[in-house]
Amino acid sequence: MLKFTINVVFLICVLSLTNSSDAFAQADEIRERLKEFKIDGDWLSSNVKSGDAVHYYKMSSTTGSPDGNVESISEYDPREKVGKRWNLLTVNGAEPTKKQNKQFNQFHNPKYKDINGSIDPDSYKIERDDDKFLVVKFRYLKESLPGKYRFLGDCDARVYCKKDIMRVTYAEFVNFRPTKVKMFNVKDLLVELYYTFDEESQSYVHQEARLDIKALIFGQEQEVEMINYYSDYKVVK
Repeated sequence: MLKFTINVVFLICVLSLTNSSDAFAQADEIRERLKEFKIDGDWLSSNVKSGDAVHYYKMSSTTGSPDGNVESISEYDPREKVGKRWNLLTVNGAEPTKKQNKQFNQFHNPKYKDINGSIDPDSYKIERDDDKFLVVKFRYLKESLPGKYRFLGDCDARVYCKKDIMRVTYAEFVNFRPTKVKMFNVKDLLVELYYTFDEESQSYVHQEARLDIKALIFGQEQEVEMINYYSDYKVVK
């Protein structure tokens, strides 16, 4: 937003600094609340990258569309070099083709190190705080996200903290503007993530992830659903 005249510029600078300070203060206050649920200050950001992961695990994926389902199994090993940590094992029960491996690696195995997803401090908000849940809303800064997660920058994120067990159990992302997921131009998007707390590593890991989108495919609006199940977690680093 452009501001003109010396007095107006000065006033707005003062107000901006005040608002920025308030935003950071509120963000710090919310982060302190989240510590009660075993969430440190970086977890919401590092949750979208795998650069400092400590677990080996497998992922079973199903992508459903009007053309039928595609089922795949892959594995992730943080001990491997960047660009080789993901390995596609099977597609529809068979050994993957060269084309399938290439497409998989382009999405999952970028040659550069993953980038942290930074959160806009102005976006932090407590949406619910009752006997059952603390629900925190926020937005990622889109330019800070790794390429395969860039679409999350077009979404409102909510983390659900369950008070009877004092743990995060669920998070969701809902787009507030059109976005792009892989090759799809997406009008409507919902991502649901389910977590469990791993006592050995004292960290959260994914149990299940669901992505539902309405996408334009060859000019036609179609619904696409992707489901990931995570298993065989082992601390290896």
